[in-house]
Amino acid sequence: MGRPIRDDVIAARSDLRRVPPWAVVCVALVLAGCATTVRPRPPAGPPPEARAADVGARLTRRDAVPSSALPPPCRPRSRVLAVGASTLGATLEGPLRRGLAAHGIGLEVRARHSTSVVRPDYYDWLAELKRLIPRFHPEAVVISLGVNDNQPMRRGRELIPPTDPRWDRAFAERVDAYLDVASGPGHERAVIWIGPYAFRGRGSRVIGRRIHRILAERVAAFEGPASYVDVYSATLDDRGQPIVDYLPRGAVKRVRARGIDGVHLKTVVVVERMAEPTLAALSAFYDWRRCPSPRGRLRVR
Repeated sequence: MGRPIRDDVIAARSDLRRVPPWAVVCVALVLAGCATTVRPRPPAGPPPEARAADVGARLTRRDAVPSSALPPPCRPRSRVLAVGASTLGATLEGPLRRGLAAHGIGLEVRARHSTSVVRPDYYDWLAELKRLIPRFHPEAVVISLGVNDNQPMRRGRELIPPTDPRWDRAFAERVDAYLDVASGPGHERAVIWIGPYAFRGRGSRVIGRRIHRILAERVAAFEGPASYVDVYSATLDDRGQPIVDYLPRGAVKRVRARGIDGVHLKTVVVVERMAEPTLAALSAFYDWRRCPSPRGRLRVR
């Protein structure tokens, strides 16, 4: 026979039978909650000192990558400033603007008819560049001047005609001044000079050729980033004469190369012989692949 059960134990068991089931469930839940609150949580991660050390290590590893392997920052507000005479304002601005916009680059244009390098008394582009560059902060400056420069140059009270040998030296000095101002301190800004086009007449054949030569020489001698767009040679035919008609790229029929005045170039000639070479010259200073563009992932350096 087993040991007899005490009376107090029997009474306790009887009391438990009288406890309602829902009370037992509540007690169990409370005990479970207590167990949860007192159970130690696993550590969330390394202490702050260790996390800081790990971040520092990651930065060190990233900085160890050669700078040439990292993409250069993009300048989303990249801009080109263009100044010049009537051809720029009438027909050249449009294709330049579209060509630059395709690569996320803006264009600011200031054009005035009959303007030149030699006549600041009529319109002083040099002073205008000094005003416009601090306003727009362009990364490149395009100058389209030279076709109207076959005229006397004033030095003090003296007028020097284009036939005077001193005219060449004075013109070269002014071109150098334009390049210095356009490129800026340290000569860090790119300058593209679009030369004059050829047209019929002795002035263009003799003086225009000299203007083209001086511009090409001064741009080539400039110490900063500069390029000369030779439009004069591009508007001569196989006989060395100014073009009268023109065969557009991909066309089978020739078209008139000039407007009704016989001097200004038709739009298709401006596009293919002026705008496209200018954009090609700019591409030497801009990296078309690296600036955000509406047409693709392109950037500018």
